[in-house]
Amino acid sequence: MRTVLKHPILPGEWLETLDSNAIVDFRGMDMNKFSLKYLAKFICEYDIEGICINGSFDRPMPIRELQSNKLVQLNLRDTGLYSEDLFIIS
Repeated sequence: MRTVLKHPILPGEWLETLDSNAIVDFRGMDMNKFSLKYLAKFICEYDIEGICINGSFDRPMPIRELQSNKLVQLNLRDTGLYSEDLFIIS
């Protein structure tokens, strides 16, 4: 997960920066409680368009809009979200 987020944790470790216009895709990855807490903690440090954990890649969770308080209406209908996705939104 940290390589997808490009989050270095080891001394001297360097990972290329994350594309801020990309949709970060975690679909198909094993997400346990620790992974979700890690993601929830560090996702706010990134200026990214959105992420997908279990939901539709066509309608990702709008992280940038949520962080900037520019979202007027959050419509999650037909997005295929699971509790893991909603944990990150909350």
